[in-house]
Amino acid sequence: MSEIGRHDSMPRMRGEEPVEEPRAISGLSIVALVLGLAAALALTAPYLWLLPIAGVAVAIAALFSIARDPQGKIGKPAAIAGLLLSLLFGSWAISNHVTRERLLYRQAEEYGQRWLRTVLEGDLHAAHQLKMTQDERQSPGTDLAAYYRDHTEANRSFRDFARQSPVAELAEMGPEATVRWINNVRLDHERAFGGPFDRITQWFEVEPAGQNGQGLRVQLTLIRSIDRWFGEAQWKLDEVRAIGE
Repeated sequence: MSEIGRHDSMPRMRGEEPVEEPRAISGLSIVALVLGLAAALALTAPYLWLLPIAGVAVAIAALFSIARDPQGKIGKPAAIAGLLLSLLFGSWAISNHVTRERLLYRQAEEYGQRWLRTVLEGDLHAAHQLKMTQDERQSPGTDLAAYYRDHTEANRSFRDFARQSPVAELAEMGPEATVRWINNVRLDHERAFGGPFDRITQWFEVEPAGQNGQGLRVQLTLIRSIDRWFGEAQWKLDEVRAIGE
């Protein structure tokens, strides 16, 4: 065999290092990072929780793909960053949502109890005012009896309210009746021309004092909105009805 056949066809120069081929970037790792950044949008609405869920799934797939690739794809730091961002924003969004719902339910219960006590105490004028937004109500200290007497439209609305069921039945029970919250039924986040608002539905049971009659279960639907000028939360009663009607 010739001397030439004993050597590579292209001899390597002394001191020359072998040239490494550039490694490919994992496309999944880039997608995972983008989804991780986009997962911040999950803080704005529950339906966007899909973003962090997808981010976690894609990041895990990217890490497995990189680990199994014989060519040694790069992108592991991006996949890990995407995974951590998706976990952070996903858990943050769920925590905020649960905390906010609990707060809204508690505030709704307090407002519902307040409205029911107002009716039981016989102050139906004040109870009717609580069906309005803060801007629509009369200012504190107003003689509501005189106001309703002197304003025909307001008086007509009040009389319809006072006669409806179960307002009339509740007023007959008197201030000695007890009010008990039963259950949270529904919470909806809605939008209108005036801005977003929350509609909360709850059940209460009102028991007359002693053995003077049968208890009454009522459903209250309450609305919470935010004042566009001052940013304050406002509550009003939207609907009241006896359960089973």
